[in-house]
This record gives sequence, C-alpha cells and structure tokens, in this order.
Amino acid sequence: MKNEPLISICIPSYNNAKYISKTLSTLINQTYTNTEIIVCDNKSSDNTDEVVKQFSSQKMRYIKNTENVGCYNNYNECLKYAKGEYIAFYHSDDMYLPEIVEREYKVLSASDNIGAVFTLDNVINENDKYLYPGVSIPKELKDRKSYGFVDVMSCLLKYQGSFFICPTLMIKRKVFDEVGLFQVTTDLAEDTNMWLKISMHYDLGILNERLINRRISSTAGSFVYDSKRIKQADHYRVLDHFLKVSEEKGVKFPLAVLEQYEFNKFWDNVIISRNMVIQGKVDDAKKSFYKSVNLKLLGTGLRSVSNIIKLLKTMAFIIALKLNVAGTILLRKKRVNK
Repeated sequence: MKNEPLISICIPSYNNAKYISKTLSTLINQTYTNTEIIVCDNKSSDNTDEVVKQFSSQKMRYIKNTENVGCYNNYNECLKYAKGEYIAFYHSDDMYLPEIVEREYKVLSASDNIGAVFTLDNVINENDKYLYPGVSIPKELKDRKSYGFVDVMSCLLKYQGSFFICPTLMIKRKVFDEVGLFQVTTDLAEDTNMWLKISMHYDLGILNERLINRRISSTAGSFVYDSKRIKQADHYRVLDHFLKVSEEKGVKFPLAVLEQYEFNKFWDNVIISRNMVIQGKVDDAKKSFYKSVNLKLLGTGLRSVSNIIKLLKTMAFIIALKLNVAGTILLRKKRVNK
C-alpha cells in the first residue's frame, strides 16, 4: 500500500511476561507495514521488560510506568506516546492474525462516518488450545456495515454482555478529541461506556471475521471478578446511565427490549446470589434474590429458549436456597480448560 498512514498499536500490559512474546510476534509481521508498537507496562512484577527487550524491531517502544496507574489509565498512558493517525488497542496475552491491522484500517479509511472498528474472535486457553468461536454479531446488525447509537444500545440492552471485543479495537485518533479519554475508574465496564460515547458521535463497525485468538484464563481479572462479585455488574450501571441519557434526549426503545433488559438484570442478580452462597453468605443471598423476583419477569422468561433455560436454573437455585444447600453447582460458570 502506498502512502500508508502510521498506525499506533498500543498494548497495555500487566504481568503478562508468559504470553506477550507470542502477542508481539503476531503484530511485528502484519501485512500492514507502517506501524509502531507501544507496550505500556503497568509496573509489572514479572520479567515483562526482559521479554519485550528481546525484540529488536525499531518500530517497538517499551514504557514501564513508575507506579501501577490502573487499567484504563494505562490505556490513556499509551495514547500519550502514540503518534499514529489511527490507534489500535490490543491485549498483551492474545494472538492476532496477520491481516487484522490492514483489514481494520480499510474499514476506517473508507468511511468518514465510522469512528471505530472491531473484529470477532476465536477463544483459546492458557496453552494456546482452540476452545470455541467467540462472540457473534447480533442478528439485527449482521447485514449492516456500521451501527449508530440506537442500534448499539438496543442490542446491548437486549443481549447479555457485550458483543464488542475490546482487544480488537482500532479507532481514529480524532475521535478522542471529541469524546475524551477512557474514564479513570475501577469499573470493568469502562470499555462499554467508551463504545457508547463514541456511538453518539460516530458509527461503530464490526468486521465479521475472527481475526484474534483471544485468551481466557482462570487468573484473568474479568474471570475472577465474575466469580466473586456480590454486586450488580458494572455493565448494567453503564447501560442504566445511557438509558437515562436517552430518555433526556427523547430516544425510546421497544418495550420488548426494555423488558428483556430487566430480565437480564434479574439473571445477573441470580449470579450475585450464587456467589453469595458460595461465599457462605446464604442469608444475604436469600434477601438479594427474593428482592428481585416478580411475576412480570416470568412472562419475559418464556419468550426464548435461552431465557427458559435460565428460568429452570433459577428454579434449581430456589430449591437450593430453601434447602440451604451451599453448593449450587448448576449455576457455576464453566471452568476454563487448561
């Protein structure tokens, strides 16, 4: 490609010496050549610095923070050093197909309306073994090249979790001038908050290609968070905020979508109650669970197979609570294969 603009590949990292060499190896030899790679080490206590310094590529820079500044502040630290017109945020334990940078660049450079783009993923374990295909594009968005705020928000309300793969993000640098940097909080849903902020100014795109092998691990922050948390997922706090913003702007969503969203929050409360039981807080689990139950949720729960399965699991959980059975195995998350 002639006259290629510089693309900054930002890699925020913390204690990923075990995997970062594989990550960098997949990024140095991308089909898109005009790149710089910035590893921003959040004061790792392992030998990340030794591993990264083994790479002699002139396009790579390694910065080690003098203190741990937190996850999203480290994203912002990366931006301080990035010189590119386009910015990619990739993770230090994942592995990338050689054409991901080129494919994402083509999407962004072809449209003034698209501010950021993602790809789909395949999931691998701690030993690089393929496990299963990752997320899919919601059926409502599949035939679209890009999506605005209402499209994105509607699907986030309707479906459990996010369908945007954070470590595949490529974004036009100018977007940050309009929406600001990542918010420096302890919440794990700042990525969703950022995608929704962007979608209020630009369209978002998702390449219907699996261009990352995304690693899951039993020690990953998100895995530990989900298995231990006893409060509502940050994801719902973010969506509640944008529902309020939408209401203020006169934006309305279909009733069926809002009812499904309430069912999703109910299921999240079942997960919270399960974690309480596992932690021996059975009385707290009962209070939390029964406070969230209402008959209206039953109707929503019968609308789809996935909802019905959750209702059946909920019934099993109710029985376990009444019998004071602490081991609610039916609701445990799948173990990460090693």
